[in-house]
Amino acid sequence: MYRRVGGSSPRGVPEKVSPVAGQSPFTGETESVPGPGQAENELFRLAAIVESSEDAIISKNLEGIVTSWNAGAERLFGYTAEEMVGTPISRLMPPEHRQDMAEILSRIRRGERVEHFESVRMKKSGERVPVSLSVSPIRDATGRIIGAAKIARDISEQKNHLAERERLYGEAQEAARMREEFLSVAGHEMRTPLTSLQFQLHTVQKRLEAAQPEKAMETLARARAQLERLASLTEELLDVTRITSGRMTLELEEVDLAQLVGETAERLREGGARAGCALTIEAPSSATGVWDRSRLDQVVTNLLSNAVKFGGGNPITVRVASDTSGAKLTVSDQGIGISAADQSRIFERFERAVSKQSYGGLGLGLWISRQIVEAHGGRIRVESTPGLGSTFEVTLPWTAMEMTA
Repeated sequence: MYRRVGGSSPRGVPEKVSPVAGQSPFTGETESVPGPGQAENELFRLAAIVESSEDAIISKNLEGIVTSWNAGAERLFGYTAEEMVGTPISRLMPPEHRQDMAEILSRIRRGERVEHFESVRMKKSGERVPVSLSVSPIRDATGRIIGAAKIARDISEQKNHLAERERLYGEAQEAARMREEFLSVAGHEMRTPLTSLQFQLHTVQKRLEAAQPEKAMETLARARAQLERLASLTEELLDVTRITSGRMTLELEEVDLAQLVGETAERLREGGARAGCALTIEAPSSATGVWDRSRLDQVVTNLLSNAVKFGGGNPITVRVASDTSGAKLTVSDQGIGISAADQSRIFERFERAVSKQSYGGLGLGLWISRQIVEAHGGRIRVESTPGLGSTFEVTLPWTAMEMTA
């Protein structure tokens, strides 16, 4: 539709372009011929629009050689018009996108337009940039296709927004899945002690009515154990809310870790004996620091309970040691162990290394323990070999470093 009659300005913009006699510079249809000044002004106006465009506007011939290059292309790709005009457009294409040009030029030769073709191009710096391409055929005065005009738009921001939306959607889906699984597990875990408690209280009533006070007391003891389990589950749920909202505070006081471990072990000794796990404690006479007694009791209870649950009826050893930097607690069992892949995730919320059908629990104990230990400025870790047991180690500075989890 256009015929070059003069030289070229920088970036390949025609200095003087005149319409073919009898044709519109916009449609190519025959019409009254405008005056030369009017046509020239119109073409320079269009050239100014191209040059000021924020998008990259490029033309090339059917061999893929660049014939014009505007300021937007220079900003997007980093090459000047002098560097690009006369060179193959393929220099902008990463190796895996080299087939783009052949595909696009094939469609252009057939007179087709290419709309919003998404691809990747390379800047002069080597940086890759996602782009949306729109390409149209360029025709000469006879209507023959002689090249292609391309508009390239940087879509990095849109891609980033899309990736962020997909990430948030994925997180929301995962959160929903975890919530449903958690509610299912929590409902099952709480139903078990509640059902047992209801049955045992009913049994107590019957035995009291039958004048069997000793058996009634035994049943009450079992009911109390179930009630304690239910209270523990409820406390774990409350701790999730406290920790995630930053409201779990530490109430610091002088605490003898060796004494605390002894008291906790004694409380769990009967349950360990029923499971066949003998408890051995190796501790100094005293290991006193400034900690939160009730929270450390939670940590010790969780570690010992897990050792009994997964210990396979084998002995459990609890050690307390100390040095100038602080105290160290280790709990070792000879049970089923934990695979290397699972060791990194068992301290996460709702995670477990075993089937929830085979072992009870909400998958919160170790996560809560980690939050408590880290709130004290300490560290908790595990070493384990499947089939040979696990050793959990807690290190604590003599004085808690933080006041809030």
